[in-house]
Amino acid sequence: MTQKNFTHVRTFLGTQRWESPEARDFLNDLYAKELLWLQNLFQPSTKLKTKVHIGSKIHRRYDRAQTPLDRLLTSRSFDRAKIKALQELRATLDPFALSETIDQKLAHLHTLACQSPAPAGFIQRPAPRGLRYFRKCRRDARMMNKAVTGQYFKTFKTQQERRLASVTS
Repeated sequence: MTQKNFTHVRTFLGTQRWESPEARDFLNDLYAKELLWLQNLFQPSTKLKTKVHIGSKIHRRYDRAQTPLDRLLTSRSFDRAKIKALQELRATLDPFALSETIDQKLAHLHTLACQSPAPAGFIQRPAPRGLRYFRKCRRDARMMNKAVTGQYFKTFKTQQERRLASVTS
């Protein structure tokens, strides 16, 4: 865990210090539920398939991005009852609502932090709320929603309507 301390903990939580049992229990609950569900059921990751050294260059080939649950399903070495329960859990959860819950819990967690100065050279605050999870996915979802409802790509019956819309917008 020490190697991934900065990327997995510090950029997510910041450099605050928590000393109270309430903060410890709250952080453990966050990691045991929402973060675990988000990272294992919805967040895809790529795995390194091959690494070939050609002279001084390294050519890496990656497998397609999959969630850890999907990767487990393709391996076919699992307990069917547990996998069925995880699939039902994924069907009932909404990743965007889960992300909002995580943001709310983190906001509450930051109120429980000790008021001590942060070490020099570290991130003072975690990433902004919109950048934490699904930044690109949220934007794509909004664009797709606009496209489906006809707000993003306007259809015009005549060339005159198109000219008027391009002048007014």
